Amino acid sequence: MNAVNTNTAAARVSALVAEGKDKRIIEAMLTIEGFTPKDIKEATKSLAQKKTNFAAEYYNWLASGKRDMKDVEAYIMGKGEFGKTSSNVQNHLSHYKNIAELANTIWSAKPKPESEATAEPEVKAEPKADKKKAK
Repeated sequence: MNAVNTNTAAARVSALVAEGKDKRIIEAMLTIEGFTPKDIKEATKSLAQKKTNFAAEYYNWLASGKRDMKDVEAYIMGKGEFGKTSSNVQNHLSHYKNIAELANTIWSAKPKPESEATAEPEVKAEPKADKKKAK
């Protein structure tokens, strides 16, 4: 194994990771750039390919804040910046939209942090008088 090529491949991998590329893209780019398979394997061995699925990524996306339903549909249908989705995911559009509506309801009900809360005191209900009359 050529140490110079491995170091160069490792440096290239670091640069591509910094650009947000995943392992498959990095391996393809290194191949196109002429690195040997052995050098590519050595340089990318530290990049664990995480097994992900749509639902896990989608739920994490919904958990990060309230979402506009147009963005939700684009995410589910694999349009725009969100990346492609499978036909199975697209066939379950209404299911995933319902989940997004539930998440948005939860986000709407979430209490504001104290720094954003108003300075008005909380109004407490008066205790109800006992309807039983003492005799």
